[in-house]
Amino acid sequence: MKVLGVTALILAIILIFVPILGGYLVVIPALFAALAGGAGFTPGMVALLLNLVNLLFLSPVMVMNVTGGIKAGDSLPLLIFGGLILIQVVAGVILWSRKRKLDFLVREENLMRRHQQEMGEVENHGA
Repeated sequence: MKVLGVTALILAIILIFVPILGGYLVVIPALFAALAGGAGFTPGMVALLLNLVNLLFLSPVMVMNVTGGIKAGDSLPLLIFGGLILIQVVAGVILWSRKRKLDFLVREENLMRRHQQEMGEVENHGA
């Protein structure tokens, strides 16, 4: 899982420097980040934040498309931009829920292991 988070982070950094398609390709690291969990949570979340910064502040082509579309009365560029932002948010929610689920499973596994060890000690003392 950590590999997916690190891959998402590396792709997010690379896409900052891709001039025209970088704003549109942020879907790829968002997908990797959404699938990361456990140890990949932090790099995955950083990748999503970098994607948002890239879309909102570092992608002048994206802003020009949205602005030009609004001036021309075309709402498609705005819908695409909003969709890209929404994908980042949804990926963050998926990543967060996967982290919570994995944390819960690890906690339950540790409790079971501790309970089994205690039961083994009780059996050993009773014999």
